[in-house]
Amino acid sequence: MVLLTMPRRLTIFGAAVAFATAGILVSQTAPANPPERRITAQGASSARNEQGKTEKENTNSPQTTSAYVRAAASGDQSKPETEQENLDIQRKLEWFTGGLVAVGILQALTMIWQAWLLRGTLKAIKIQADHMERQLAVTVSKERAHLRIKFEDVDLTPLVLNEHGTFVIYPLHYKLRLDGMSRAVVLEQQCFACLVKTGSEHPTEIDSYYPMQIPPEIAPDDKPFTGMIFLQNIDRKKTLFEAEESRIASVKEGKRYVFCKGWILYEDAFKDRWLLKFQRKWSVAVVPEAFGISPMGNWEICGGTEANREEKAN
Repeated sequence: MVLLTMPRRLTIFGAAVAFATAGILVSQTAPANPPERRITAQGASSARNEQGKTEKENTNSPQTTSAYVRAAASGDQSKPETEQENLDIQRKLEWFTGGLVAVGILQALTMIWQAWLLRGTLKAIKIQADHMERQLAVTVSKERAHLRIKFEDVDLTPLVLNEHGTFVIYPLHYKLRLDGMSRAVVLEQQCFACLVKTGSEHPTEIDSYYPMQIPPEIAPDDKPFTGMIFLQNIDRKKTLFEAEESRIASVKEGKRYVFCKGWILYEDAFKDRWLLKFQRKWSVAVVPEAFGISPMGNWEICGGTEANREEKAN
């Protein structure tokens, strides 16, 4: 679509107005025989008639009849002239009316044309606004903070908490890094980890989340934060396990898997809040007893995209 520039639009509109003005001036041109002539001719005819009457009253000569005949003949001659003038006036009125109609049509066409141009302009503005909004969203997405979490391989090495070695914990290590060009302020962070029998569904209702000990603020230049969470003994309603825990051995044998679920709520430099949700499970891929090596396994995403995504929280 070719959009006309404003000077060209004004030129076209000026030409239309000039054409309409010329039509009006032509239609208002004075008639060839003005009304004064009709009045004069009628006055002269009346004067001759009065003169004929006066001569008839004052004189009884034979010329009275001839004067009356001449006056009547003069009146008959002025009648066709009056009709012709009336016809000329009617024609000019028709031309004037036609000119007004033409001007109205031109104005209507001009308004339609301007409305069409305005519609195209508004459409172009909307397209440009949408494009700018997309560019702004892309720019903000590149500049704002994105938190990413990755769990490291599980070795199931216990940490002894007392002298007698009767109470131990099993940590799960993770790394949290920041992608983006601006800082992130961590507002809330919770996580839960436990053991689940192979083939069983992981727990859905969890009421014992624990903090992940993430720093309150992470900058773009900071190194990835390394933290750990602990397996919870949900069967016995304790956080601690006993030494030589049989369920830990069942994980190494592939009879159980490690389940982990949590979220991190943070705010970016644009004052937008984001919720990073994650849900993983770890199970052995190679049984250690078969090859005499440490347990080897893989972290897998579980719960679908609904439980593993970053979404806006405000």
